Amino acid sequence: MLIECTYFFSWIGCACLFVIFAYIAKFQSTCKSGEVMEMDDNVWNDRGTDDFLRYLKFEFFVMNYMLSFAL
Repeated sequence: MLIECTYFFSWIGCACLFVIFAYIAKFQSTCKSGEVMEMDDNVWNDRGTDDFLRYLKFEFFVMNYMLSFAL
């Protein structure tokens, strides 16, 4: 139980650090490019219409996975 609680809170802490750092450093997604998303007909896929973390979902999970295991 102690290991699971420690891992859970380290996951939350790493998530907070990643979101803060990604927002300050203006990270760009490696999987989804802005040109591809803007070429479709759906106006809600444009970058200015929703949360920046939607474009960093894959990077968010990979970094949290690595950082929480490192802690």
